[in-house]
Formats: sequence, structure tokens, C-alpha cells
Amino acid sequence: MDILKTISANLNTWMMDTPGLRTIDEVAAASGVGFGTVRRIRKGEINATIQNLEAIAKAFKRTAIDLLSPPISNYGSTLTTSYQANATPAPVYAFRPEGDDPIITEATQLLQGMSEHGKRIALKHIKLVAEEHSVRKQTNASQ
Repeated sequence: MDILKTISANLNTWMMDTPGLRTIDEVAAASGVGFGTVRRIRKGEINATIQNLEAIAKAFKRTAIDLLSPPISNYGSTLTTSYQANATPAPVYAFRPEGDDPIITEATQLLQGMSEHGKRIALKHIKLVAEEHSVRKQTNASQ
């Protein structure tokens, strides 16, 4: 996916999922970026400035990095994707914890409120803890 399509897909998804920022007028007013610029960014027609991307992302309580980052497409069976019905598919992610583990449920709820960049950081930390835990398990099992 090229960068213009990535930005467009992310912006469309954010607008669809954020009450009060669902129209170009609302995004323009909240971000301070002109209506025409927001419209062209949303359609993937222009290379936006970093300042405009940052202002738009800030209106959604996110960062420009989130707008520029391709959606995470696969973190295993607990991550599913559904697409909005418009010309540019924009992934929306829903986590489905397996079983009734309250820790998994709480972690899932926290992840759902995070930006894509935050989710990547969290995953990196989870992998480190998982590696450490498996080493401890092996050490305890051999004693």
C-alpha cells in the first residue's frame, strides 16, 4: 500500500470510528487544517505536510506516526479485520480474547484504546516478558 493510500485509509477509519469527528468539517475545525486540505488528504490526492498530519492526528488524540503506519494485518487468530464500505478499504480491528481469562480481557480493553504505534510497543514488551517467563518455566521445571 502506498503512503497516500495508507494515510487515507487510516483517516477514513478514524473518522468512521470517532463521534464528533465524522465529517470533513468537524476534522477541519478540530485540527485547524483547511477543509479542502482535509478532503484531499482523505481522498489520498495530495502529499500533506507533516504539520498538517500532526494537527489532524492530534484532533483524534493520536500522532502523525499513526496516520503514516500501515494497519497491523496479523497478530494471530485473536485479531480480526472488517472493512468499511467505500472505495478505499480501511481496516478496523477488533480483539477477541480466547476464554474467560480476566487478565486477557483487561489487556484487550487497554489495547483497544491505544494507537497503532502504542500497540506495537506493547506487543514488543509482551514478547520480552513471554520469553522471560518461558525461561523461568524451563528453569523451574528442571529443578
